[in-house]
Amino acid sequence: MKRSQLCARLCACVIVLLTLAPPLSHAIELTDATPLAGPGRLFHPFPLASITNAAASVVNPAGLAGRVSSDFFLLFTDADEIRDGDTAYLLKMKTLGLAYERFDPLAGRASVSRLTVGFGRSFSRTLSLGVSYAWFFSEDDGLSDLSSLDFGVRALAGPRIALAVAAYGWNVPDLDGVAIPREFAAGVNFAPITQWLGLFVEGTMNGDQSLGDATGAYGTEIEPLSGLILRGRADTDGDFRFGLEFNYNQTAFGVLGRYRHGGGSDGRAGYSRLVDVPYSRGAR
Repeated sequence: MKRSQLCARLCACVIVLLTLAPPLSHAIELTDATPLAGPGRLFHPFPLASITNAAASVVNPAGLAGRVSSDFFLLFTDADEIRDGDTAYLLKMKTLGLAYERFDPLAGRASVSRLTVGFGRSFSRTLSLGVSYAWFFSEDDGLSDLSSLDFGVRALAGPRIALAVAAYGWNVPDLDGVAIPREFAAGVNFAPITQWLGLFVEGTMNGDQSLGDATGAYGTEIEPLSGLILRGRADTDGDFRFGLEFNYNQTAFGVLGRYRHGGGSDGRAGYSRLVDVPYSRGAR
């Protein structure tokens, strides 16, 4: 079987599984998210399978090898609750990724600094693998003992379809003697009109959940004008996100908002990017 045919079948299987996953009976609050997830993972605006920039360091390290390039990504959050004032500094150099994040992972506990080093490698034109490791530093001894070993896979099934799978906390760290379950994410990105429209389907779950309890997500990217990208995403648990990004030459500026099913806000993020090549329409 050809590699492209295998990738296409994998993409089809992921889409079917995510489509069949039922909605959860309640929304998972962002403040209850795993303490392993920093703002770079919680507030990045990109579809999982399309990430080949600096955000790949903390989202899917396989994306670091998706494109041999260099860029810098700066993100900061604004919220009424716990995720206020978080920051992320993400750097990609060729296929190496470095990330420094400062955030409050849990209400009532100290903030943490998270340092991540990631590396991606392409084994063919269609398949990339990646690995990253994160160290945590905090005045809270329990939080400072955390670490996270993450893996990622990214595959291309032709010029219009990309598939990605990522696993977080593979080393199963513990907080105050309680093990933090591994997390898994999978996504398919489809660009039916490569110049201005992208569609994606994603799903997330942790190691304590069955596949039927996974949270699915459906979203789109639209580029109505060259350099202006609009993004929307709806999760099956009722949460949703909206964002916009403006690209000019070798810089980009954007905002992203996360909202719960009841209409409350989980926070907003503003970000900027510096890239090594001028922007072109249809590029992500």
